[in-house]
Amino acid sequence: MKQVKFDPLPAVLLSVPDPGLHSYLQTYPFLHGPSREVNESLLASLENLITIRHPHDACDVERLAPEELKLTPDNEERVLALFGEIGRSADGIAEAMSLLAWKFRDLPPDVHSILDIGCGGGDEAVFLRVAAPQAKIVAIDWHDNVYPNLKELTGIQFLEGDFREYLEGTSERFDVIFSNHVLEHMYDPDAVLTLLRRCLTPGGKMIAALPLDGTIASLWPRLENLHDLTAVDLGAIDFGHPWKTTPSDLRETLLGAGFTNVRLVQRQQRVNRTSPGEESDLLALETHGRRLDRLTFAPLRGMIRTLFGRLPPHAVVRILYALESRAWFGPAQLKNSVAPEILAVASRSDFPADESRKDRRDNLRLVSPTSARALPT
Repeated sequence: MKQVKFDPLPAVLLSVPDPGLHSYLQTYPFLHGPSREVNESLLASLENLITIRHPHDACDVERLAPEELKLTPDNEERVLALFGEIGRSADGIAEAMSLLAWKFRDLPPDVHSILDIGCGGGDEAVFLRVAAPQAKIVAIDWHDNVYPNLKELTGIQFLEGDFREYLEGTSERFDVIFSNHVLEHMYDPDAVLTLLRRCLTPGGKMIAALPLDGTIASLWPRLENLHDLTAVDLGAIDFGHPWKTTPSDLRETLLGAGFTNVRLVQRQQRVNRTSPGEESDLLALETHGRRLDRLTFAPLRGMIRTLFGRLPPHAVVRILYALESRAWFGPAQLKNSVAPEILAVASRSDFPADESRKDRRDNLRLVSPTSARALPT
């Protein structure tokens, strides 16, 4: 393991106050949905929706070597066996082992209850069940996409719906709350994390993986002239990932929500989920991708802006983003390929949220980034 120190880099939050729009934006994150009225309204208010969050302190991140990330031989054997019973393909198992296995090394084996939010198809439940064989596991997601026989084989209780509504309506408390690439979809992370802390047992642990979209170099130039952006320029901004955090912002948000013993963890040699390498490798990949984008999609976006203005017809925007999503160097795809991934491990304290820490950070926020000239480049 090595320690990497990060300066307090600013982060971005797309603060959309109307909860009724959140589901729409998760489905149509580039304002390419069928409601022209909604698309137009959000685009017109873009400057007021974007907040720059300024953390105060530098922070350390643990970066683990490959040999530190492996499951124990017994647990690996059990995971592979359970995946086999479920009927996962060899490629699917290999992908799950690569993307997920390292995220469960901090899970105490003797926990009594676990909540898995945003469980997807159920790969996470396999690792959770193997790591905590006696625990009650509750998994929740918007839709039931869990593998057909996984519930029976793992003994999980699956719930369909909004995890926030569930937590606000239950008195149940959990020893561990696990989430994998869920928190970046939150338009109000401070409130969500406060809720998650409240739903842990005293001393309980939250384990959450998410991307550090706020560290992406290509994001920041787009925020300097928001009034000039059109619907075809929103690939890197991406309303589907409203919380574009950075290490210090993530740490201070967790502390502000009342968590303690905050640890931030990354993998050596694979800082991104899927792209190999560390920061210098990801920056080189991003630079190459931006060059390809300038040669291909940028001229197409320019032509669309000239022909149709700030909000082109619905079909035109849909076609553009369909094309961009098929190339690794399309702005949204490139963001996902180079954003570092981080694992946050934090404990519930017996003290209320640290309001002084939240107030200090909030006082440094800039409602309109166009008024700031100290943004990263």
